[in-house]
Amino acid sequence: MKGYFGVYWTFPVPWVGLTGFHDVEHAARISRTIRYQREVIRRFATFERGTVEAEAAFMEQAPDRGTPEVAAEIAQTVNKRPDLTPVLVDFAEVLGWRRHYELKKRMEAARAVFLLPDELLMDGQSFDPKQHFRDWAERWSTHAATKDDHRATILAAVKDASPPLAAHLNQLGLRTHTGKEWTSDNLRKFLKG
Repeated sequence: MKGYFGVYWTFPVPWVGLTGFHDVEHAARISRTIRYQREVIRRFATFERGTVEAEAAFMEQAPDRGTPEVAAEIAQTVNKRPDLTPVLVDFAEVLGWRRHYELKKRMEAARAVFLLPDELLMDGQSFDPKQHFRDWAERWSTHAATKDDHRATILAAVKDASPPLAAHLNQLGLRTHTGKEWTSDNLRKFLKG
């Protein structure tokens, strides 16, 4: 029976709080994208009469691009199990995304299988990855339109506050527009803007 290594990979979405996970189970609970990849890869392994014997989930460092550092981390993890065939879902091929060349190169060297994303039944509902990412783009667009209101809220919150202002904002549960905690540096830049 052939053994596979399921590789799940996603970008952070700090403005909704998706900035990391502890392990594959946690990643699959908090990220539909990871859960989808896991389901696609497990179904592939079953169809091939094999088993997913190892899994790993990775989050990029940047919200908008694949980095060589994460590609190297994925390759290093996969290379610890040369007896298994790595499997990834290749969203770029179907969705027209910018390709992560470093990851593609490293995974081809590891003899990885790349699966195309298709709609499937997941969590009792149809999951269409194309629609999922279109919906995320729309959510981001809606969120981006709130930037002026967010700025007004932050300025009002620091108007009569005592230093340290970054700590004050964080204590109130207010974050940057991209969802990060305030630091003295990013607050200084924000207030200059």
